[in-house]
Amino acid sequence: MPLMTSDQKKTCYIVDFDGTVTVTDSLLRVFDEFCIGDWWEVEREMRAGKITRTESLSGEVDLMRVDEKTLFEFLKKELKVRVGFGEFVTKAVNDGNKVVILSGGFYSFIFNILKNAKVDAGMLEVIANDVVLTGQNTWKFVSSDNPLEPLCDNCPNCKRAVVEKLNKEGFETVYIGDGETDFCASVHADRIFAIDELKESLEKKNVDFEKFSDFNDIA
Repeated sequence: MPLMTSDQKKTCYIVDFDGTVTVTDSLLRVFDEFCIGDWWEVEREMRAGKITRTESLSGEVDLMRVDEKTLFEFLKKELKVRVGFGEFVTKAVNDGNKVVILSGGFYSFIFNILKNAKVDAGMLEVIANDVVLTGQNTWKFVSSDNPLEPLCDNCPNCKRAVVEKLNKEGFETVYIGDGETDFCASVHADRIFAIDELKESLEKKNVDFEKFSDFNDIA
């Protein structure tokens, strides 16, 4: 794909989902509600570097016990989209720009949450992992079908690879995120909006960013 000239250059907004588009983390809420045993034990092993993020997600999903109807009704009731997100997407796309949701979370969760919030998912691209129902109330983790070669062996959906691809295609890249897992990708974007753990990581590394509280700030 040829690079765009400066007067043609468009912006691609690369947006994390859990804790960024949503006010709370859908994985944390679902695991707390429906996992048997202590899923945090798996999470702590990952944060200590003993297992990869791929391995931790697989192990955590293995602990889920819930039927599909109950799961998606829970998401509808408990997960709220941050103020201004729908309007932000509409404005960005109408201005000729691109919006990509880039998530380590699950596509089916994202799709249902956006639908419940009346956000047109057809206006944006979603790159994420997923889960599938495998039996009576049991689930299996499915890695993202993101075709890009991962730049390390830790995460199942390499966010940095996506950012670098968009840079090479000539977009101005704007990264919007909240989590520690966003750090690796965000520092390769042209501009960063950050809150929470991502904000703290960027401050520690003296990386420039802008704070936000909702999507009206970014718009």
